[in-house]
Amino acid sequence: MAGASTETHGPDPKSLEMLPAPGCLSISAAAEMVELYWMALLRDAPLLAFQQHRSPPAGCGVDISAHDGTGANKLGYQVGDRINTARKAVNTVYDCAIRHDTDPGKLLAPLDLQAGTGGADIQLQTLFRTGLFGEDVGPLISQFFIRPIGYGVQTIDTLQAPYLAKRDFLLTHGDWLLAQNTGKDKYGRDYGNCNNYADQRNCPNNLYYPTVDGTAGGVVIKRTISTMRDLARFVNRDALHQAYFNAALFLDGIGAKLDQGNPYRGNRYSREGAFATLGGPDLLTLVPRLPAVHLRLFGVRNGWYTAVAARKCMAACCKCNTMATRGKSVPMACQCLCQSAAPSTTH
Repeated sequence: MAGASTETHGPDPKSLEMLPAPGCLSISAAAEMVELYWMALLRDAPLLAFQQHRSPPAGCGVDISAHDGTGANKLGYQVGDRINTARKAVNTVYDCAIRHDTDPGKLLAPLDLQAGTGGADIQLQTLFRTGLFGEDVGPLISQFFIRPIGYGVQTIDTLQAPYLAKRDFLLTHGDWLLAQNTGKDKYGRDYGNCNNYADQRNCPNNLYYPTVDGTAGGVVIKRTISTMRDLARFVNRDALHQAYFNAALFLDGIGAKLDQGNPYRGNRYSREGAFATLGGPDLLTLVPRLPAVHLRLFGVRNGWYTAVAARKCMAACCKCNTMATRGKSVPMACQCLCQSAAPSTTH
């Protein structure tokens, strides 16, 4: 029903269209799969390792090499080497997609990716980013995710309890299929009743979050978002508009400059100010509405009615299941490009 609904605030979703997604069997889709595989293989690498200029705040003591090697507190690989291998592989497959894909929903440079001599231009600074202008400068994680957010006289703490590194889930086809068919994990928990602190309290034999004393009953150690696993955890449990709302609160709180078109910008009026119209309260009322409109337009209408696209997790499972259990061939694009996706590793 959401995709067929009518919106009276702003453009109606049914009057807008978006470009089609890359076809499931296209070179572009295969290239995106390669990128996602590499993101998974680097899910526990510190985000600082993806910056060209690694300059952590004074006193934070961040050392990328401290994660290298094997052991309880190590990742089991050389972080810098794996990231460099990932960058080369991702750049290669995106070069191929830009130059050779003929699918109607193919990736385009510089619209979807920064353009390079071979087609794409994936650098350390732009690896796993979205291709937007200005992403070649600054850290991968936005300051809106790590700074305390003023909420009236209260403060929103941006620290979160991270999942333990190398603590992985849905590792077998059976576990994945159970989750797909029933919406529950092997312990019988659905989405609303898992991935929270109660898991560790109710299942003391399973340690999900780091604690001060290393036990399930210990005090959970919190931190700002530091890895892609942390980002995935945030997205998994966030309120729909949480990230946007926090950003709006932060910008309003520091008095960020208004847009040139705002009539209240500057000192044009001595007795009037932006408030219910084009002011802070107007902004904070509008922001929660936008994700709902976006869901109806892109997530439901274009995602289900007009530009149907397979989710990458489904495409990946179909590929692996076909290769492993049925012995049938998969499209050459997926087969060739995904060979670049996984080095010999168990993590």
